[in-house]
Amino acid sequence: MKTIIIANRLPIRIERKNKELIIKESEGGLATGLQSVCKNKNNIWIGWPGIVPKNQQEKDFINAELLKRNLIPVYLTEEEVKCFYEGFANEIIWPICHYRPSYTVYKKENWEFYEIVNKKFATTCMYFSTQADTIWVHDYHLMLLPYYIKKQNPKIKVGYFQHIPFPTHEIFKAIPWRKDLLEGILAADLVGFHTPKDKQYFMNTCKEILNYSHSNTHIFLENKQTKVDFFPMGIDANKFRSISEEQETRMRRFKIRQQFQYKTLILSVDRLDYSKGIIEKNPSDTIIITNTS
Repeated sequence: MKTIIIANRLPIRIERKNKELIIKESEGGLATGLQSVCKNKNNIWIGWPGIVPKNQQEKDFINAELLKRNLIPVYLTEEEVKCFYEGFANEIIWPICHYRPSYTVYKKENWEFYEIVNKKFATTCMYFSTQADTIWVHDYHLMLLPYYIKKQNPKIKVGYFQHIPFPTHEIFKAIPWRKDLLEGILAADLVGFHTPKDKQYFMNTCKEILNYSHSNTHIFLENKQTKVDFFPMGIDANKFRSISEEQETRMRRFKIRQQFQYKTLILSVDRLDYSKGIIEKNPSDTIIITNTS
């Protein structure tokens, strides 16, 4: 029995340097928060490795290196990355969930690729899972995945967790494929969000769009019920505490404090995105050191 994490990206990044592939740990929030789960040798993580291999030799190398880390790659073509990830996920779901409908770009082709890629993830999941496993699907890239998994194995346990906000039903209605996305999520046995507000907006949306009734903790479908709740997600605190106690970290911290005396320092890693608030994070008396990507 094992836990299978499924997310759009694996918790690593692969770089090409001097015609060689270099594998490094990812600094992303999802990877940071969930990587400790894969410390259990029985658990695995399924996701896109973030690169399109040039040939079978590269693919064989990636497969072997990732297997050592309990990671299973789902390979996407350049067209799938463009239409599924950049197109549908980031040009429809992301702006809608962040209340930026003016940024949306609706293309039926992108929706079709969103379906194709979610099915590809489901196929990989079925190959590596057993009846006793627990499947943990993460985030808006894979809203259809719980449905495709349950369609092939109705008895396997599936959870879905959304790491971005969930909007009000008035905003979510702007998505032409809204019913498919909601039904995809509701196929899971447990649906989780970060905040009570996101949970409530999701339940209200299922009521308004699908006409499903709900209690405080469950949505009632025709032939099943799905539990919905909020679970504020943290990080591996022990890992970061141990890093902070290393001699190299202590020396670096001392130098920074000497350089910026009497100032409050905030170290952040931010993506330069319209939904972020880098300016809003900066009071007049604060120095912000950012690593932007």
